[in-house]
Amino acid sequence: FQAMAAEFSEMAEAEYRAAWREYAQLGSRPALLPAEVMGRTYYEVLQELRKVRFDVFTHRPSLRRRNKLRVLASSLLHARAPLLARDPVPVEAGLDDVLHR
Repeated sequence: FQAMAAEFSEMAEAEYRAAWREYAQLGSRPALLPAEVMGRTYYEVLQELRKVRFDVFTHRPSLRRRNKLRVLASSLLHARAPLLARDPVPVEAGLDDVLHR
């Protein structure tokens, strides 16, 4: 199960990276704010799942309120000042970089 989940998470990681590359090229970010918040939130949940090695049977993946607020603040910053905001994951980062952030 863990091997399958890890493989699936790598595929999801590739999709997030592709979406962020496309998103960076769009001009109208405020209109896409809900989509960015949702994408960043689910990306954070994916990171939580990785931390517990995809053990969804004894650990319920969730984000603390402060992490949700961080996602929202980051998304708002991206929407208002895209050059100042930091992407959740640098496009060049490898999976090991992501896992050990």
